[in-house]
Amino acid sequence: MILYKMKGYWHIYKPHHPFAYADGYVREHRLVYEESRNCCLLPTANIHHIDGNRANNVWYNLILYSRGQHMSIEMKNRPNHWIGRKHKAISRRKMAIAKLGVLPGNRKGKFLKKGI
Repeated sequence: MILYKMKGYWHIYKPHHPFAYADGYVREHRLVYEESRNCCLLPTANIHHIDGNRANNVWYNLILYSRGQHMSIEMKNRPNHWIGRKHKAISRRKMAIAKLGVLPGNRKGKFLKKGI
């Protein structure tokens, strides 16, 4: 068995698995889930590690979620885990404006000075 670890996940070399990556590897937690429940997961299936440890691939630590359910759980556990680029840019702009002492003004994009 050939193993390697990437981004916290163990990968196993299984070139004949129906959903192996192009290099022939499959994430170990997917294989453990499939073997423990005697099923074959679709590539869109999301397996969640209950304890949050990506390397802990025991069968009772894995649960199947839809993508929406999985994202919801991850956001509750780590509220600042993912913030989109657009959100970061807007936040930076607001911070810069606040430091200058300027408040957002009317809908035309003009700004008002503080204290006026």
